[in-house]
Amino acid sequence: MSNPSSNLWEEAYRRFEQENIKLLEDFEDVIQKRNPTGQAIRLGTDQSQKQLVGFINTKMKLSQQQSSQSPALRRTVQMLAKPKDLLLTASAASPPVNVALAGIFLAFSMAELYSSEKTARSDTAYRLAKTFIRRKAACGRVYSQSSNEPEGLRDLRGSLHISYVDMYHTILTTTAKLVCALDDSRWEKRCLRKVQMAFGWSEWAAIHAELESLEDAIKDDEDEIRSYGDMGPWTPAMALISLPTAASAPVTATSVRRGRNALHTAAVNNDLATLQDLLKSNTLDVNSRTRHRWTALSLAAEKGFLDVVEMLLLTPGIDCNTRNVEGNTAVHVTASNRRLSEDRRVAVIRLLASHGAKVDMRNDSKRTAFLDAAQQGNLKVVQVLRQSGADINQVSGRHGWSALHEAASRGHPDVVQWLVDMKIDTRIKTGSGHNCYMTAVQIARTWARDQSDHEKRRRLEESAKCIEAAELASKSKS
Repeated sequence: MSNPSSNLWEEAYRRFEQENIKLLEDFEDVIQKRNPTGQAIRLGTDQSQKQLVGFINTKMKLSQQQSSQSPALRRTVQMLAKPKDLLLTASAASPPVNVALAGIFLAFSMAELYSSEKTARSDTAYRLAKTFIRRKAACGRVYSQSSNEPEGLRDLRGSLHISYVDMYHTILTTTAKLVCALDDSRWEKRCLRKVQMAFGWSEWAAIHAELESLEDAIKDDEDEIRSYGDMGPWTPAMALISLPTAASAPVTATSVRRGRNALHTAAVNNDLATLQDLLKSNTLDVNSRTRHRWTALSLAAEKGFLDVVEMLLLTPGIDCNTRNVEGNTAVHVTASNRRLSEDRRVAVIRLLASHGAKVDMRNDSKRTAFLDAAQQGNLKVVQVLRQSGADINQVSGRHGWSALHEAASRGHPDVVQWLVDMKIDTRIKTGSGHNCYMTAVQIARTWARDQSDHEKRRRLEESAKCIEAAELASKSKS
């Protein structure tokens, strides 16, 4: 079998290449301009491998020299310096890995990052580097070890595959955007505004959250895969040892560490037979919590296991509005799980709502599933939440952003159009914080004006036009 990490990085790079043509061209231009040898480097090719290694070594030395100007970033350079040779050696079979590594070292060596240091940019650079080191190489858990593996295990491997590709794609895209923003010639006058506009005013936090979410998803899937048995090759005999039986779900080290009981394990493994026996025996509380306060219902809903969710909802005493440690309900975790298709999320949410789940509950960040769905651009999820009773004019608890602000600022014109068709109040203004006291159309126009990515600028402008057309139509009627 070929190197798993190489395959996943290659898949992520091809996706990055297809979705960010202009960004990739700009990124290559910066690499060429900052390349001390003056040689042309074509990113993502075998021919560029030796050139990128030399480029990385040069930028690493420069980063070490300049890090003295920035105590906050010195830790990042020191962290990368220790495993640098190991990273270069291990990534030799995968050119896209060195694309990301070259971008990270280039960002650290650029004086612009140090001359106007801001916490948001420093943290983003540090998180990128830390995530890169921690998750550079995908292990063999992504790929099936035998055709005899159970369906649940194959599903987990598929989920892990998606999470790794998403992780590598995020690293590549964010690194390229950061480098291109730092290279802008107008940096001295508009440094903070320019970089923040490259991602969106609140996008730094969103990038951090996305990296953390992807790492959590990877860890969850790897832990679940471990729960099926040892990490050696899968054999039919292992199925007798590790798979749930009708009598009980397996008690594994993972289950104990997470505080899961047999009910939680059966739910997360989509094991209907075991779940049914446990519910009939009534030996475990159907609302029992894991260490992070997840119930069996939330675990099954987040995975999109419709049959398990329905079985649990029909159990007497079930509480479908419990919150986990972050304040998220089953509706929250379902609506925000990007690894599920929109149709599957819609089906689970509709089922939850039909059994009394409240769709407008707020988590610890004072956000609802409706606002998160609008921010992600999940039109079908937004629609089903509205049909289930979500207040269309609700705003976030911290900065007063409506669903229209969320969708317009992320460039989701289809969601924006649907919201204005449903008569959302376009006059709502944000509260305190960045972009304070602004309407959704004002935010969309402002972000579009300073957006370097042409496709994202187009979506932002289209979103603004949808709102302006609705406002014009409303004025003409009155």
